Amino acid sequence: MKKTIESYAFGEKTNIPELLVVLGACSSHSEAKRLVDAGAVEIDRVKVGREATIFNKSVLQCGKHFWRRLMLDPKKLTFDINEDKTEATILNIE
Repeated sequence: MKKTIESYAFGEKTNIPELLVVLGACSSHSEAKRLVDAGAVEIDRVKVGREATIFNKSVLQCGKHFWRRLMLDPKKLTFDINEDKTEATILNIE
């Protein structure tokens, strides 16, 4: 089952306990905070605190059995490409 998370911006600080609840890794914010504080949450194999930066195709692990790859849907992006076509900036995620 595919879930779309519209309110999370890649490359910016994200509230990790809230993300865990939305993804279904935890049933409550309290449980999510306890797991983060215990060091059971990793992004790309690095333990994270209550706020962390996530990027496209980052792997989120919560405990031993919950893994999710966080990906943007390229069909829902609006880009601004500079003149020499070396850099693209995401303007909007619909």
